[in-house]
Amino acid sequence: MKRKAYSFMASLAMVALGMGCSDDSGVGGNQNNINQSAVDSGVDALVQTDTGVVDDPFCPAGQQCLEVTESGRLGCMVGDEPPPSAMRDCIEVGCDGNARCTYTDDTETESACLDNCGGCLPGTTCGDITDGYLGCLDNGDFPSGVQTGCYDGTPCTGNTTCWYYSDTDPIESFCIQNCSGCQEGTCPEGEVCGASGTCEPAPCTEGSCDTGEICYSGTCIPDIGPGPGVGPGPTCTLPPLECTDGATACNELIQFTPDNNPAESDYDPMLGYIEYPENGETWTDQYRSFLRRDLMMAIQYAAAKTACAAQAWTFGNGGPLGTIDMSEADGAIPGTSIGSPGHPSGTHTDGFDIDMAYYQINTSDNAARPVCDHYEGGSEAYHCTAPPHLLDPWRTAMFLGALFEHPSIRVVGVDGKVGPMVEACMDILCDEGWLTGTASCTASQRPLTYEETDQGWGWYLFHHHHFHVSFSQPSYKRAQTSDLQCLIDGCHQSPLVDFLADYGLKLPASAVLRRAQ
Repeated sequence: MKRKAYSFMASLAMVALGMGCSDDSGVGGNQNNINQSAVDSGVDALVQTDTGVVDDPFCPAGQQCLEVTESGRLGCMVGDEPPPSAMRDCIEVGCDGNARCTYTDDTETESACLDNCGGCLPGTTCGDITDGYLGCLDNGDFPSGVQTGCYDGTPCTGNTTCWYYSDTDPIESFCIQNCSGCQEGTCPEGEVCGASGTCEPAPCTEGSCDTGEICYSGTCIPDIGPGPGVGPGPTCTLPPLECTDGATACNELIQFTPDNNPAESDYDPMLGYIEYPENGETWTDQYRSFLRRDLMMAIQYAAAKTACAAQAWTFGNGGPLGTIDMSEADGAIPGTSIGSPGHPSGTHTDGFDIDMAYYQINTSDNAARPVCDHYEGGSEAYHCTAPPHLLDPWRTAMFLGALFEHPSIRVVGVDGKVGPMVEACMDILCDEGWLTGTASCTASQRPLTYEETDQGWGWYLFHHHHFHVSFSQPSYKRAQTSDLQCLIDGCHQSPLVDFLADYGLKLPASAVLRRAQ
């Protein structure tokens, strides 16, 4: 078998070409080959290697970037053995992050997760392709000239991995150079080595943000102000949070009533909401406004609790919150009856979802409208491109905290620039007694999600003028929240792909990329 070490001197040459992300055309180049048996098995056969210098800038301390397969794939090793910390027996379960499952004996019975390593060719930089697996990219995209057709054609060559787009027919696939994650002390000034293995801006600290901003969870956000002070506020007589009338009545799809029209004599601002006619509705034909009875009751409870608790707050416009799309009377996506469904398949059906406007400041009401600038280069971006300047984050946080009291709230999705502001307010409202309960006051348990960068979950776009509430079939016990809570239950992507195509938009590459080898 081939015996070859990717030497420390070779590593130094790569560093000299640029920040540890350049490579020569020898070991680790773009055009070396993987053997077919490794492709078929989904893992690589380990090549015994020579022991060399172990102070290697492409691997953690004490490890060296070595050629570990007959085909030229590189991995971080300790001499000719996997690092003691490497996960073993990974054939069935695979590896997380920037690591690859590799056979560690000639009989292919033992395996370990080895960190990928190596530099990038000039003009490319090491970036997160998806889920922490790193590759050499050109401004975040696949470089030109790479080998293609590896998914069902010629296997990738050398220190590369085959990636393919799961939403194309025929399948588009590319061989992308593997590269090393950053190591402590290797990032430029003002940056740190992030969890994904790439350099990112250092977290803010108290006093480090610009005027008009505060530091929240390591990110500078607009100064949310001191809030309402010590709670819990007035004692309120509220409508019931949960439906107790049995499954038949509670599951029933009904029109959201009363609409609480401000022009009518029975208008009551303390209901806390207005069922505005939106998206082609009229006050007499609210055909997009049908919801499960139990979810309608939860919304009405949260609206009334916010109206009562916040009635003396001196910021925000103080008005009732506007409702937007729910489902049609037969459970269809709003707009289906006129040939124009307004949401991706798998959402807004059978009364499990409702869109709500944000509470606002410096506006006449809380009807649906963007709460931020949402243009890039003069074109519609469909998301906040600057901090929200019309958002009342305090009442929005109060409403969501009240809503989270219901055990069957699956998830609430907001814009990526709205989310941190609302969470910061929720923390304070909990500390000062306005909100209580695990779902509101334990950040890791909140069914609140948002995307500050587009990760393909479905929240990054179209949530600059509303938040989306998704309900689960009531079980009357609190479910654990997930780290990944998607617009479409189950995180199915094809409905999002189809919906975005109507706007000439696509999911980010990382959301539809899959690793083939």
